[in-house]
Amino acid sequence: LGGAVADPTIRVTTSDGRIFSATVVGTDPIYDLAVIKLEDATDLTPIDFADSSKLNVGDTAVALGAPLGLSNSVTTGIVSALNRSIQIASSALPDSSGEDAPQEQAPEEGQQGQGPFQFDLPGNGQQQTSDSISIAVIQTDAAINHGNSGGALVDSEGKLIGINVAIASSGSSEESGSIGLGFSIPSNIAKRVSEEIISDGSASHGLLVASVQY
Repeated sequence: LGGAVADPTIRVTTSDGRIFSATVVGTDPIYDLAVIKLEDATDLTPIDFADSSKLNVGDTAVALGAPLGLSNSVTTGIVSALNRSIQIASSALPDSSGEDAPQEQAPEEGQQGQGPFQFDLPGNGQQQTSDSISIAVIQTDAAINHGNSGGALVDSEGKLIGINVAIASSGSSEESGSIGLGFSIPSNIAKRVSEEIISDGSASHGLLVASVQY
C-alpha cells in the first residue's frame, strides 16, 4: 500500500469472482509479508504448506499471480537454487528507526551500489535508505514478472513451497521482465512468520551485525 493511507479498505477477490472484505492482522516489513483476515468467508480451502527444507534443485516449481495485471496466470519451471541470500535496501532494521513497522524500500532506478534485484514494491517518491538486509530465498526459473509479487510458488502437487518476492534483471530499468531468475520466500519461513503474526501480532527475527577491518 506504500503508506498511502493509514486505514486502507481491503477487498479480496477469489478466482470465481466472489469478493470479501478483509482486515490486516499484522505485517512483517523484513520479509514483506502480511496476514489478513477475511470477513464472512465460507467454502474456502486453505493451501497446504510443503516443507521447503525438503526441496531439491530440479524440483518442479509453478508460479501463480497476476503479472502485468493478467490475473490467474501460472508459469512453470524448476527450483534452480536453494539457500540463496539476496541483499536489499531496507529501513526495516530493528534498531534503525523508532517508528513501528517501517517500510522496506525498493532499489531505485540508477541508484549506485545496488544489486540487480527488482522488487514489485512502490518505488516512486519513497525515501531512500542506505541500510540493507539479507533475506533467504528460493531461486527458480519459473517466469516471475511485475505483478507476481506475493503470489504462490507451488510444487507439482499444488502445495506451497514459497511466496514470490523478487526477480533479477539484466538492466537497471524497473520495466524489465523475467530473465529466468526469480526468488521466493521459502514456505517454512512464511509459515513461521504468519503464525507469529497471528499469535503475537508481529514476527521475530535474528540479526547479526559484523564488520571487517583490514
